[in-house]
Amino acid sequence: ARAAATAAPPAIRPRAEPVDPLVRLPVAVRNPDRSPAAGADVVLFHRPDDGKGRRLVATTVTSDDGTCTFLVRPGRFEARARRPGLVGWTAPQDIVLPDAQGGAAAGMAVALVAEQRIRGRVELRETGAPVEGAVVTMSEAGPDVRDVTGADGRFEITGLLAGRSGQLQVASRGHLMTGSDGVRRSDDEIEWTVVMRPAAVVRGVLRRPDGASGPFGRTSISVPPSAADMGCAMSLDVADDGSFETTTSICGPDGLPFIRSAGCAPTRIPATFTSPGVHDLGVIHLRPAAILRGTVVDARGRPLSDVIVRALSAYAGALAEQTATAADGTFSFDAIGSEEHTVWAIDAGPHPRQGDPRPAVKREGVVAGTPLVIEVPEGNAVRFLLVDAGTAAPVAPDSTHIRLREAGTGEWTVYGGSGYRASDVRKRVPAAGRWDAQIDASGYETVVLPGVEFPENDCADVGVKLTRRTD
Repeated sequence: ARAAATAAPPAIRPRAEPVDPLVRLPVAVRNPDRSPAAGADVVLFHRPDDGKGRRLVATTVTSDDGTCTFLVRPGRFEARARRPGLVGWTAPQDIVLPDAQGGAAAGMAVALVAEQRIRGRVELRETGAPVEGAVVTMSEAGPDVRDVTGADGRFEITGLLAGRSGQLQVASRGHLMTGSDGVRRSDDEIEWTVVMRPAAVVRGVLRRPDGASGPFGRTSISVPPSAADMGCAMSLDVADDGSFETTTSICGPDGLPFIRSAGCAPTRIPATFTSPGVHDLGVIHLRPAAILRGTVVDARGRPLSDVIVRALSAYAGALAEQTATAADGTFSFDAIGSEEHTVWAIDAGPHPRQGDPRPAVKREGVVAGTPLVIEVPEGNAVRFLLVDAGTAAPVAPDSTHIRLREAGTGEWTVYGGSGYRASDVRKRVPAAGRWDAQIDASGYETVVLPGVEFPENDCADVGVKLTRRTD
């Protein structure tokens, strides 16, 4: 016992990664007349490395000299300051470690200007009745710049900066936003009318395929359009115990609402919610995910990049999984069901201003686990290579129109797109064979090429010499 009492305490393991020291970040706020803005409320936001979103770090109030100081770790920040009737923002700024240990970072300066305000009303689409308790925010004004509608549906948001873009967001339990319309009443005030529709409040409990209550990654609920409502797809905040509650569209009687969660196959919701109100969906057991991988190639076996690939199943109805092929032509669906799928390969290129895409290809009865190779035919095509007749250099006129007809017969027809802007234009025809081509390129004389051979399910190159107009 005596030995146990005198034993050394366990060693404390050092952190695996060093932590950047705190930096003193001074912020100076000035009134429109350049005088110090004493007593201004200052909010500091952190911008993540990916540039998406913004996180509130800290708030404080300026001293008599219009300054304040934050303690932060190096990163990208922006500051907002407010006084009655005034507001100011800084641009995002990188805060780095100072040269001298314990020194301060380069400061941030906020210039106050007259604030903008938004007033408005939230009402129901069908009746015009006010919506009480709706939370109204501006996406770029910060999480603390918001208002809640009263019994008359009215709201007012102040502290907005003129010229700073943002999105008006309205959240109300049991309602979804349908539309909005704004009218400027004065230089510093906009009047908005926000229209909402009744919606369903759904709640339930999710379980992973192995029966666990989590963790859950990105999760959403999808409700297809129907005669009852326009449908929606919304993210779900799932608690640690798997429970959730959200407001979503009303589901039609024949609709197939789904839960989608990272690492799981889309799972049909076992209950319906065909009317507004609260609906308890009970326990929803998510389906295990299956993996489908494949490659998209052309008629010569060469990989095709940027081809859109969609996978549909009878289980999921109109809900399609979609991806695009990589540079090596490969694609992967990592969270589909084990049932049979219909897979479409849809050529997204060339750009519409550069020519016609290859025909879409459909494969039925595809199941996960078996590598899939989809061959996309060229589709009876010719690539017209446009060059200047004088210099022999490739040219891309502002607008090129190519009309076609079967050799020696019929009227000129525009197949596919038109108004191309490229030095090589890909055109596709319904049937292989000889076709006459008429090329009208802006700034150049019209060129007619008789009997151009369009190969079957292949693509041939044809040079076109363009002569500049002299008029």
